Amino acid sequence: MEKVALIGCGNIGRRHLQALAAANRPMQIFIQEPDLDARDAAVELITGVRRLEFEFMNSAREVSEASDGSLDLAIIATGANVRKVALAQLLDSVRPRTVLLEKVLLTSERDLQEVGHILSDLGVNAYVNCGRRGFPGYRQLKSELFGMKCTSFSVKGAGWGLCSNAVHFIDLAEYLFEEELTALSGKALDFGSFPAKRPGCIEISGRLTGKLESGGMISLECLSGQFQPIFIEVACGNLVWIIDEANREIKTLADGEVVRSRPFESRNVSEMSHLYVELLEGRSVLPDYNTSARQHGFLLRVIKAHLNLPEGESTHCPIS
Repeated sequence: MEKVALIGCGNIGRRHLQALAAANRPMQIFIQEPDLDARDAAVELITGVRRLEFEFMNSAREVSEASDGSLDLAIIATGANVRKVALAQLLDSVRPRTVLLEKVLLTSERDLQEVGHILSDLGVNAYVNCGRRGFPGYRQLKSELFGMKCTSFSVKGAGWGLCSNAVHFIDLAEYLFEEELTALSGKALDFGSFPAKRPGCIEISGRLTGKLESGGMISLECLSGQFQPIFIEVACGNLVWIIDEANREIKTLADGEVVRSRPFESRNVSEMSHLYVELLEGRSVLPDYNTSARQHGFLLRVIKAHLNLPEGESTHCPIS
């Protein structure tokens, strides 16, 4: 029976729990979550699920003792501001074979570096949950783009959480074109910031712009106001693909004319049990820690500059 630790069982943690339950594999899940309401919500989701056993813990030490010091997978689904501490406490007590970390990964460049060193020194495989890599629709699009040079990659919408979710789209662009981001700018961001849903965190509206290795441009635009569904546009020369995730549709344009329209298969976290099966088997299509840490570094530097925070690597950004 496989052993999994879930550290943090709030809204995002429960989505991971649903996906694990849907994997239909014999599994013990050790859930570290002190909040009783969060525990009750988790129980409602997974009580009666076949082949799955679970119990709640208050500390990493309890997780280690209950699992006999052996874990196949650990999922760190806490807020970004406490993720480093939660991971360090777990690794002090037990060595998981694989770790899955939520994004926003960490809130300072120094923490990104230090956690990277810890994982490397301990030989722990770690990945970050930028799950669009797991959408069948993007896997198909990636195969269509093979060998093509990116002209532009853009995201447009409103209220979708630029600070919280920009890294999803930076990673998606890198995944589709197999190129690294080389520059990111916040010059087109709106002035100031506003409170995010998570207490103590902020959000920003406006547009981030960036560049890929081959010169392709990235534009991530989040208008202020209430949420409006995003549209993703990928351009290669005279060909353009427009993805409407909300309505699960993708259109292909040639020289500005629609030449094809087909269903686009997207998934919620709770619907991607295949990603967790891959992780349990020691492989993953998700970005590894070093890839995501590099992407996060670009984002943190832009946000620090926008908020006029100190430039140092130890400066924390109030995002999650």
